[in-house]
Amino acid sequence: MRHIMLSVLAAFLPLGVGACEDRQAPPVPSPDGRPAARVPPPSAQPAEPSDDEIVDEIRRLVKEDKSLSTAAQQCDIAVVRGVVTLSGAVDTRAESVSIENKASSVAGVVRVENALVPKSGG
Repeated sequence: MRHIMLSVLAAFLPLGVGACEDRQAPPVPSPDGRPAARVPPPSAQPAEPSDDEIVDEIRRLVKEDKSLSTAAQQCDIAVVRGVVTLSGAVDTRAESVSIENKASSVAGVVRVENALVPKSGG
């Protein structure tokens, strides 16, 4: 009898161990039949950068661009929930557009409001 109980226990033991494994659901195919990419669980997805991190990254990109005037490199950058507001004076419209493009390229930016004022039209 003891031998039978051990055999039954041995037969079900792998099922119990398998049930404890962390398994992901298989990917759901896309409507066109292609397999969909697996999406990592929320805890494995990178967190959105904070507003302060966004400001720091935009400031870094602006400071690295040596073609920008000192005035442009000192423009004001504010971020609230991913919305960037650029303000201050720049030498040209081209600088204003360049800084706006840099801000738009940063991860976590939702929208850029460009209130930079060019001193000249160039």
